[in-house]
Amino acid sequence: MTAALVSAGFAVSGRQVLCFLDVSVPALQGAGGLLLLLVA
Repeated sequence: MTAALVSAGFAVSGRQVLCFLDVSVPALQGAGGLLLLLVA
C-alpha cells in the first residue's frame, strides 16, 4: 500500500521534486544503475 502511494505520488509530481532537489534524470538513472550493480 505504501509503495503504491509513493509511486503514484512520484508519477504525479516527480519532475517538480527532481527540480527542487536539483537532480537530473540521467544522474538518477546512473545512481540507480550503480545501486543495482552493488546489490547484484
